[in-house]
This record gives sequence, C-alpha cells and structure tokens, in this order.
Amino acid sequence: MATEEGYVFKITPNNTAWVRTQRMKTCEHCETRDECQSMGSKLEDMEVELPNHIGADVGDRVVLSMPTKSLLYLSFLMYVAPILVMIVGGILGQELARHYQMDETGISVLFSLLFFALALFGIRLYSNIMTRNDQYKPKLTRIVNQPAHQQEDTDTDL
Repeated sequence: MATEEGYVFKITPNNTAWVRTQRMKTCEHCETRDECQSMGSKLEDMEVELPNHIGADVGDRVVLSMPTKSLLYLSFLMYVAPILVMIVGGILGQELARHYQMDETGISVLFSLLFFALALFGIRLYSNIMTRNDQYKPKLTRIVNQPAHQQEDTDTDL
C-alpha cells in the first residue's frame, strides 16, 4: 500500500477534509526531482479533498494511503498503455502502406503518432470516469499527531 503524510488545512460542512501534502517521499531519491513538474509547479504542494472518516481536524498530520493494485493499474494506464497503442498503430500503418503500396516508414510513423494521440485522448476521457470511483482515490488512514492545543483539550477532558 502506498502511503504519504500530509496535514489537514480545512474541514468542510459535509465532513470532508482538505489535505495538503508535499512532494512524495519517493521523489527525494529521484535525480530529476528539481525539474519534475508532475504535481504542478516545483514549489506547489498537492491538495486533495477526501472523506473524513477518521475524525481529523484542522492542523492534524494524517496518513493518506492508496492500494498498490490501484496504483499499479494507474501507472500502467499512464505510462505503458500509450506506448503499446503507439506500437500497434505503427504496425497497422506499415501493413496498410504495404497493401496500398505506399511509403511504409512515413505511414507507419504517421499512424504511430495518431494512435499515441488517440491513446492520450482516451486516457483523458477515461480519467474523468475514474475520478468518480473511490477505488482510485487515496483514503485518510490515520492521524499521526494532533496540534498541541488539541492535545491539551483532550487531556483536560479526562
């Protein structure tokens, strides 16, 4: 299970928590971490709204988790599937060029690029559907620590 820590900066009336996380821990060892813009600009934190089933409050440090199976599927979809579709497009373009006695290389490259663009467009459409599925969203797992003023309130209640 992939996990990440963040802090709650807002609680909404419908019991969802807005959580801000910094770059993922795995980014710390990446050689391109300074150039990476996969989560927005280099200086931006990632913000996500999640159901607050653990009772977190503003200022709490929390752990977000996502099942490994979902993470692997999303990674495959984003990185491997477009390449496979591009290869299929190239092969199809080459076969069509042979059949119609055209330039195999040019048509193959054209079809590869076309299929790659179609794969990215299809992934974009599919991602809109997947955002509604809770299986592909991180979940609040636990509260790591609470701010000092909340701990004092809890201690006085005992």
